[in-house]
Amino acid sequence: MRWRLHIFFIGLLVICLGCDHDPGVLGLGSNFSSDFGMMVVDTTTVQVSTVLLDSIPTSSTGSLLMGGYSDPKLGNLTAKGYIQVTNPTWTPATVAFFDSLVLRIAHSGYYYGDTTQAQTIEVHRVTKDFKTYALPFYWYNEGQYSALYKAASLYNTTKTPVESTPLGSRQVIFRPNAKDTLTIRLSDALGKEWLTSAQAQAPDLVETARFLTYFKGVSIENASAQPAVVVGLNTDGMKIRLYYKEYSADKLTQKYQDFAFSSSLFNYSSITADRSATKLKDIATTGEVISTASDDQVYVQAGTGLVTKIRFPHVHKTIDGKGTLLVNQAQLLIEPVKDSFDKNRPYPKTLTIFKTDRSNLPLAQLSADYNPSAGQSASYTEDKEYQTSSGYTFNITQYVQNLVGTEGNTDNGLLLMPPGTELTTKVNKIYLGVNNSGTKYRVKLKIWYTRKSTEQ
Repeated sequence: MRWRLHIFFIGLLVICLGCDHDPGVLGLGSNFSSDFGMMVVDTTTVQVSTVLLDSIPTSSTGSLLMGGYSDPKLGNLTAKGYIQVTNPTWTPATVAFFDSLVLRIAHSGYYYGDTTQAQTIEVHRVTKDFKTYALPFYWYNEGQYSALYKAASLYNTTKTPVESTPLGSRQVIFRPNAKDTLTIRLSDALGKEWLTSAQAQAPDLVETARFLTYFKGVSIENASAQPAVVVGLNTDGMKIRLYYKEYSADKLTQKYQDFAFSSSLFNYSSITADRSATKLKDIATTGEVISTASDDQVYVQAGTGLVTKIRFPHVHKTIDGKGTLLVNQAQLLIEPVKDSFDKNRPYPKTLTIFKTDRSNLPLAQLSADYNPSAGQSASYTEDKEYQTSSGYTFNITQYVQNLVGTEGNTDNGLLLMPPGTELTTKVNKIYLGVNNSGTKYRVKLKIWYTRKSTEQ
């Protein structure tokens, strides 16, 4: 009998999915038994909280972040780029004259914040060797792997000391979407030292291992009193250029030599936040802040590791019961608070969801419905006509089907977060309201399911 019942369920599902009717109507025709009906519910309890991921790997991404901005709910964000420079094979003429030393910075085209304000950019010399380390991949003794695990990386939380006196600085007004090259004049003393060492073929300059010990790298940071923008820097387009002059055919000729950066060397973005004046002030210690402790809002912020944990503790009570046959469809609707983004601070274009447990680690990306080889992701869709339902929609039918009929585990859930490089090379953020907060901007679970009536 069990196999006959399974065949019946499968047949019913095929009929349902073949209908062109509204999801709230079961289009099975007038001859289908009235004992069956499609029901829709969007009042399932959704528990949400803000979680701080321990560390985000930000090294060797091909991009560095530099700058900062202030957010009333999330605090003051600061991003600094650190990068190692390599020595060239270079022998200038014995009679050569130093001209200047400059850092050439290539923009990646990414900006987040107010680009109309002048920003002071400083370059500092790194004083300690870069050292990668592994991100812990387990929680206590359970051996749960984090999807962010790296055997050797540098992270948004990595601290690298630098000299207090900058090698150079410049005031800049960044232009949105521009990919111009920015130049910053560096220390003449350092430039002359490099030229003299190259002329003498000193080991500290010509031997790579010794050069990386002698000159460990630089940091690029926004030294403004009130940083207003975060910009992306392209590591492969960056270089330190030494201009000098040599005599050629009795003429003094301008020449230059590049000291290149490379994404294959040590480089990373340090991204920190001062949340001391916000509702999230204790999250670095607790790791999680429930929505009731943060004005019935939760947050997602790339770069710093703020993500939203989503749980459905009572979904089995909401739709489970006598006669429930099958969950036809389940959608997770994410509607960001509208004033949490604007044209200068855009919303994340794409979000994804990861499975998690009490560790709050992103264990594995949730698979797309009926396609285990693809991960769940959703792009922001704008409701241009009514401006009432803009946001992200995830189809999580199989995930909800697995929850129905079980008591569930209130520690288990989903983490809403930016995917891949969106997480490690950007700082976009959104606010989310709570399901029962009375706001239209909220996290909501909508379920279509079929139930057989128990009435005779």
